[in-house]
Amino acid sequence: MSGQLIKPGAFAREIAEADSVPQLAELARKADALIDYMRSAGRYDFETVQEFCFAKAEAVRRAGALLEEIAPKKPGPAKDRDSGVSIYHETLTNAKLHEKSAVRWRAAARFPADKFEAFKEKLRKKGELLKLTDLYRLGKP
Repeated sequence: MSGQLIKPGAFAREIAEADSVPQLAELARKADALIDYMRSAGRYDFETVQEFCFAKAEAVRRAGALLEEIAPKKPGPAKDRDSGVSIYHETLTNAKLHEKSAVRWRAAARFPADKFEAFKEKLRKKGELLKLTDLYRLGKP
């Protein structure tokens, strides 16, 4: 695809270098915008769109793993809980991410990396795009 704003490989490197939930959430939104732009501008190249879908899924999985690390555990008695805003909720606010999305992203992070790679390869062979709903479903405990 000539004149492309960003190549999928460079975008995947950006995701690999991102180290915070807000950065990863922004990159996931950017992937959506790039895919929408390619489709609306008539510059639809299936393989490129597919790679951006995979990159977005990787951003979601990485952000979900970071969220899992800071997610509040099951609350105990009220007297044992902080009265302030938790790091988890502050991170969601900074990432402009709703709680429902965060729960889904955490589920996506539970999908093992080796199975994720195999799933991507299966989609490549079938010529299908990755749907995050599949990833959420497969990552549920």
